[in-house]
Amino acid sequence: MKPWEKYAPQTQAGPWQKFDGGQPSEAQAPFANGPLKMGADSFPDQLSQELENAGWAGRNLAGVGSAVVNAYQGLKGAIPGLESDPNQVRDQKIIADAAPVGNIAGNVAMLAPTALIPGANTVTGAATIGAVQGALLTPGDIAERMKAAGMGAAGGSIGAGASKLFGAARPIARNQDAGVLAREGISLTPGQNAGGVLKSLEDKFTSIPFVGDVIQNARKRGVEDFNRAAIRRATLPGMDVDGIGNTAIQELRQGLGSAYDDVLSRSSANALDPQFVQEMASLRSMVSALPKKEQQAFDGIIQREINQRMAPNGMVNAENLQAVKSGMGGQIDNFATSSDGYQRQLAQALKQADAEFRSLVSRTNPQNAAELKAIDTAYANFKRIQRAASGVGAENGVFTPAQLHNAVKAMDKTKDKRAFSEGTAMLQDLTSAGKATLPSKVPDSGTTGRLAANVTSLGGLLSMAGGGAAAIPALVAYSRPGSAAINGMVNNGAIPLAELVRSIGANNPDLLRLLGTALPREMELMR
Repeated sequence: MKPWEKYAPQTQAGPWQKFDGGQPSEAQAPFANGPLKMGADSFPDQLSQELENAGWAGRNLAGVGSAVVNAYQGLKGAIPGLESDPNQVRDQKIIADAAPVGNIAGNVAMLAPTALIPGANTVTGAATIGAVQGALLTPGDIAERMKAAGMGAAGGSIGAGASKLFGAARPIARNQDAGVLAREGISLTPGQNAGGVLKSLEDKFTSIPFVGDVIQNARKRGVEDFNRAAIRRATLPGMDVDGIGNTAIQELRQGLGSAYDDVLSRSSANALDPQFVQEMASLRSMVSALPKKEQQAFDGIIQREINQRMAPNGMVNAENLQAVKSGMGGQIDNFATSSDGYQRQLAQALKQADAEFRSLVSRTNPQNAAELKAIDTAYANFKRIQRAASGVGAENGVFTPAQLHNAVKAMDKTKDKRAFSEGTAMLQDLTSAGKATLPSKVPDSGTTGRLAANVTSLGGLLSMAGGGAAAIPALVAYSRPGSAAINGMVNNGAIPLAELVRSIGANNPDLLRLLGTALPREMELMR
């Protein structure tokens, strides 16, 4: 039944008598003369039909005006010698019942000037204003007006009290780290999303049979998603890297190498470029601090891998560019793994020479500069991932946020680790959020095998039936769809919405007071 249908007559005899106490007047009776307008002479069934035809917007627009008309009728009835029009009162009740939103808005707007009254937003002041407006503006006898006064006083005081509570409440902040990870597509558990006490409580739940396995499985999934997110940072558009771990690291290295070879096949370089010559001379000056053996090795490698591959005019063609890349990479790998400290320093000098040569290729081939820059960025991310995946504890190449965070710090080449100390090192936005939110080691979930054993064993069944009553909700909340829903709600829905409501309440005390006053009036009209 639509809100207004309870007022519509079921026959052509009598239902309006509940409003005017008698038979329809001569002016009200003829249905055949076309629709009548809303007002004192309208019939309930005709008014109801007009409201239905008006649509939601039209009904609530009428509801705004209805609040004012109803208050006017109430005020008339409170003045000695004047009486409320029962037909108008009846019509406004029907309209208010059909258009509660508009009627509330009309009451709030009509009472807005009361904000100018000193002390209006105190609990006492709001209760007083609510009581006065309820008694004066409500049509009916003294009993109805006293009832409205009581409801107005209660509503006003509640609204003013709510305003004080909103104003005293601290802003609701979302978990920024969880937001960073959620935007990267990383699945988080409810505790990881909320942090603080809820995360600590979730930690304790991991000891509960079956439920703990579900939580640990979800946490392991989050670490795996973190690995995927990091690998995406080192992946070029169109490059397909499947999964995580050792195989993915290998695919990533090979894919980046192939992409670089493809660009080099369309490039050339002038090794006599003045900037390149100056940078290599500066580098050679730094190498002079190494023992003579390492100095000679550096000179020999540069001569063999770069100088002998350029034409007399300094040009290095595409084929020789690829040879330089391969040759320098092999020499760097040889010395980087040496147990001799000076040879490892030599490897660092060769890495710098290789970087200077790559920079030369980019400057000489501006048409390929964007591709080369993208490859260089992806490769730099890859080297940090590679270091984390090769660390102690990175089983099968799957690393934790803490391991990648340490690799990011170790490979920060800025003076005194400036970039890392300021939080701007490459990949640090991801690793900082991950380290603060995700486990410091890959959880041993037992995955399918142990979960299945838990469920099928007698102990597992008993734990689910008794102490594990939370098992089914846990399965839903900690499933991938459940985690995705919680991520979206917390990071994009519930917390921002809650903060919006808190902010509106704290900054608009009059609005809450007026709503508190208007809502009881609306409920009474709809009763």
